[in-house]
Amino acid sequence: MNFFLSQPPFSKVRDISVDLQTKAVGRYFSRCTNARGRFRAIVDHYTLFSKYFDDNVFLAAHTQEILIAEMLYKDQKLALYLCKQDGFSREAELRVKLTFNNVTIVQMGMSFVNRQTLGLGASGDALWIGIVKSSIPGEPGRESFRHFTKAFEGLRPKYLHVMFVQSLARALGISEIFAPSYIGQAVASSRRFKQRVHADYDGFWEECGGEKINQYLYQIPCDRPPRDLSEYKPNKRSQAKKRQELEMGLRHAMCQMFESLKRREMAL
Repeated sequence: MNFFLSQPPFSKVRDISVDLQTKAVGRYFSRCTNARGRFRAIVDHYTLFSKYFDDNVFLAAHTQEILIAEMLYKDQKLALYLCKQDGFSREAELRVKLTFNNVTIVQMGMSFVNRQTLGLGASGDALWIGIVKSSIPGEPGRESFRHFTKAFEGLRPKYLHVMFVQSLARALGISEIFAPSYIGQAVASSRRFKQRVHADYDGFWEECGGEKINQYLYQIPCDRPPRDLSEYKPNKRSQAKKRQELEMGLRHAMCQMFESLKRREMAL
């Protein structure tokens, strides 16, 4: 891996990520992989990202940030960015952040991965959701989520991150998305994680249509058709329709942006 990371553009990431060459020895990526698999996951990510995007996009995503989509709705603003891994280096190689009126409220770790590294048989390109967590601790964070959900017709902040990955998969023609269960998180065995993280990851993945593959791993659908409006109570249909329109608009905007960023030869 030392030789691999010494080549441009990978060397640029190595220069700003001090633990890139050593983190796979300890807790990293997922509990369902051994040290060899964790090293493989790092190489997988950078190899696959370079397959789909050129060096300029590679460097911007891994050393700075790229605005992927933004929306202004009734004077309330949201924006989604693909960013360097700051604070998420144990879970993934990239970070996705959601801002609400220019304040970051929730972030997610994300990587490209070869499904074979997850012990799923045949080789194939896939996307990995490392962890999704609030950026604002305690009650203020929960309050920001409530304000966001109310402002955007019931859209949930964390669900936007799943939409982000689904939109990326669609734009690149990738057909599989995976995520760790609660006990499959890279640092789930640490005392600090058990004391501080109480989010119901398994329940969240299942709400998103995820299927549990084993005790450590979920597969998330790459697409999820909108619920038929007739299934909602009459007094909820108007808001549900607005929410679905917002969701469709965001998915379309993200897909368009990813299409514009990917390598020209991938677009042919």
